[in-house]
Amino acid sequence: MANDHYLYLTGIILTVLAAIPSAIAQDSISNSLGMKMIPIQPGQFQMGSDTGDPDEQPVHSVKIVMPFHLAATEVTNAQYEQFDPSHRQLRGKQGLSVQDEEAVIYVTWHDAVRFCKWLSEKEGRPYRLPTEAEWEYACRAGTTSAYHTGDELPEAYDRHQEHVWQTPEAVSLQVGVTPPNQWGLYDMHGNVEEWCSDWYGPYESNSQTDPVGRESGTFKVTRGGSHHTTLEYLRSANRLGTLPEDCHWLIGFRVVMGERPDSNPLPQPASPLWASDVHSMPYDWSKGPSPLEPYFEGPIPFVHKPEQPMRI
Repeated sequence: MANDHYLYLTGIILTVLAAIPSAIAQDSISNSLGMKMIPIQPGQFQMGSDTGDPDEQPVHSVKIVMPFHLAATEVTNAQYEQFDPSHRQLRGKQGLSVQDEEAVIYVTWHDAVRFCKWLSEKEGRPYRLPTEAEWEYACRAGTTSAYHTGDELPEAYDRHQEHVWQTPEAVSLQVGVTPPNQWGLYDMHGNVEEWCSDWYGPYESNSQTDPVGRESGTFKVTRGGSHHTTLEYLRSANRLGTLPEDCHWLIGFRVVMGERPDSNPLPQPASPLWASDVHSMPYDWSKGPSPLEPYFEGPIPFVHKPEQPMRI
């Protein structure tokens, strides 16, 4: 009976441990900037959403083979300013991100990459931006719902979740104060958008392993949504794209510790017809338009303004 009781308890313990995400079961690492790096173990998930925006489709299977460490929070002002002290001048711009422990904003994609390079040299460990697939995998933490909290996001995550384009209201961007996901990662839904390493481009339907996005593009992916946007932008699957030179009050970043996957990027998709054979050479209209080629003539005025104002 004693042995049976021991085996029964052992089975319960193993069942409970199996239910704990593997990243929690491992020890985190704290680096010289005080960043807590959470280990993310390999796994597989369905990337995208059938019920979200068109660019989140098609949903496709992704395997994460290379383990990595992801920062528990976004990079803060105090951490970033060890790399670039001049950035302190931007604290409080538009009333945002004043304190040391608030997420850094007004950082371009190129700034974030340079920060990772500086931190790699400082620590002797590889740091980089996460791939888009790594980001979504880490955000979901084993969930398949709209948010890692389920299909609703609790009020605790609210940071003025409404569209504001010009003048934001004062809101704290302090990191790590909202509940973390199952893997111990904070602020994956909201606070600030986060730069990823990938070029923004359409998804493919085939399964992929450690994908790194498209080989080139115009925009870089940002993920997670931010303060002063509506809730749908905060979903696990939601995608955003921004010019890498953009320096915005909505965007910050978090870092990965680990080598970049050596997967080949996806080629650029074929241009749609409306974007094909476009060039900037002026057209010779001296002989009029060719009857054999389509051309754009408009706009055609339908309302003719009289030369002299009418008197009544």
